[in-house]
Amino acid sequence: MKKALLYACIEKNIGDDLFIYTLCKRYPNCNFYISSEAKYGSLREIKNLRFSHIFNIWQKASNTGNRKGIKLLASKIIAAICSIYLKQFSTSVYVVGNAFKNYEYKGTRQSEWFKHRVSLTKSFFLLSTNFGPFADDQWVTDFKKHFSKGTHICFRDETSFDLFQDLENVDWAPDVVLSLGNQEKSEKLNKEQVLISVIDCGFETRPQHVKKRQYEYENKMIQLSNYYLNKGYKVKILTSNNQQDYPTAKRIQNECSNQLGIMPEIVEYDGDYNKVFQEYKDSKYVIATRLHAIILAWLYNVPVVPIIYDVKIKTLLDSYKFNGLSFDLQSIDDISVEQVDHALKNYRFKNLNNLFREANNQFKVLDKLLK
Repeated sequence: MKKALLYACIEKNIGDDLFIYTLCKRYPNCNFYISSEAKYGSLREIKNLRFSHIFNIWQKASNTGNRKGIKLLASKIIAAICSIYLKQFSTSVYVVGNAFKNYEYKGTRQSEWFKHRVSLTKSFFLLSTNFGPFADDQWVTDFKKHFSKGTHICFRDETSFDLFQDLENVDWAPDVVLSLGNQEKSEKLNKEQVLISVIDCGFETRPQHVKKRQYEYENKMIQLSNYYLNKGYKVKILTSNNQQDYPTAKRIQNECSNQLGIMPEIVEYDGDYNKVFQEYKDSKYVIATRLHAIILAWLYNVPVVPIIYDVKIKTLLDSYKFNGLSFDLQSIDDISVEQVDHALKNYRFKNLNNLFREANNQFKVLDKLLK
């Protein structure tokens, strides 16, 4: 068996879990070692996903942050000792979709964590990420230096790629999860379920412009839920990251109950992505806020209306030539439930098969090492 280090988020977020699932499925003859224990949900069933205590210690030690004096020295010593053991790995893969935001530039030390990751192994791959937003162009300059030392840097949108297109090892292709291609469809012919993916606009890490639209966003989700409940559909609210999304899902559920006397069901993502796959198979329509809730709709060929809460959603939709209805938080009051319903009934994404094929380009260099 081949082996590689894997940098990934293990936080019961369906997007991050799908990254891991896609990578491990593509390379069944490679053991991937992560720094966090994947003891929940479907990740427990992945046979070639392993946990490394030493890798865990190295990551914590190499994230020096604002450490100074003795603490900084101790961190460097620990990281150096661990790296001796980790040199047995010649390849590392970094697959985190949104790791390069910077709203307040404070100098080159802010990016040193990534520099350490690039230099740890002989080959380093950064897959399926986007870059930004950022407040200072120096942030781009710093990472251009780091990216130039990687084996293959593959963004998932054109906007990020344009910032680094002068580097020969930088490319872009659709999100890695799209490489799974068109998935098996449900045998149900008369689907009467609408799946709505939500976020909590008021969550502590959300930017201020998102927090300000919390009421308008939740009110629109309530309107949409009530509209389809009144038409006799089963409506389900999907939390893609339950810790972050559940409060909003619960408020929507309660308000629908107050207004109609009936309420949507909440599907809490607990790490079991197979359960979520089934919800997509059973759904006639999807209204999605989370990025990978949109991507799953594409995989299962379910009509979807994306809601843009983050610039990364807009850049991806533009890069992928999405020709359906989408709307952002600022214009959410201008979109009627009837417009959404009309868009879903007349949905056709012309570029979808191209995305499935082109997403494999994320792996075009890594395939040579691990396949």
